[in-house]
Amino acid sequence: TYRNFLREKFGYDAWSEKILPAMHRIVVSSLKCVQEAFAKPPSSRCCFQLFGYDFFVDADLNVWLLEVNDIPSLHPTGPVQENLMNSCLRDVLSIVLDDHQLRKPGPLRFEPLYHGKPFPRLVQPSDLFKLAVFGKATRRPCSTTAVVVPDLKEVQLAFEAKREQYLKSLAEKRRLAQQREQAEKERKAQLRLSLARRLWGTASTPCLQDAFGDCTRCEESPAPEGS
Repeated sequence: TYRNFLREKFGYDAWSEKILPAMHRIVVSSLKCVQEAFAKPPSSRCCFQLFGYDFFVDADLNVWLLEVNDIPSLHPTGPVQENLMNSCLRDVLSIVLDDHQLRKPGPLRFEPLYHGKPFPRLVQPSDLFKLAVFGKATRRPCSTTAVVVPDLKEVQLAFEAKREQYLKSLAEKRRLAQQREQAEKERKAQLRLSLARRLWGTASTPCLQDAFGDCTRCEESPAPEGS
């Protein structure tokens, strides 16, 4: 163990005579520095609290405080820590719950290091004023307006009628567009025919091809002599 290692290296029980007393002094001094904070909520509502202290021991057996964990991890990562943490939890609960005069020391042999003055209980606002609420519970008034739920069949019929009306309107627009297209086509054909008659005379009108690819048939007659 670490204690035997120190005894063999330094020739005396350095753990009991130097290292452990230094750790005790550091624990007591650090807790006395923050004892006022323990009197304030939420720490004041705790009946006990477990801290985790991390120390460093140098080559000259000087003890240095590394950190203090107010919520130490109790999850073991190996068999040594598992035995240590299980014993720690059993001893802590025994100190809190069992009678101090009848309690037997646990495997870790916790011992009291310091008896400080008891913390005065802070006066809470609830201790000064007894607040109460009087009255009756209120409920949300029910609505007198009847909610009309539409019939699904009627909604479907209305939708189909609207759809049919839309399709008819679309077909009518397409028919009118085709009529306008046909009228424009005939108008252009008449213009070309009229232009051809003016150019060639009324006696002979050639067959012309209009812009839409339709052949305009004209009255065929022999061309005038000398033309």
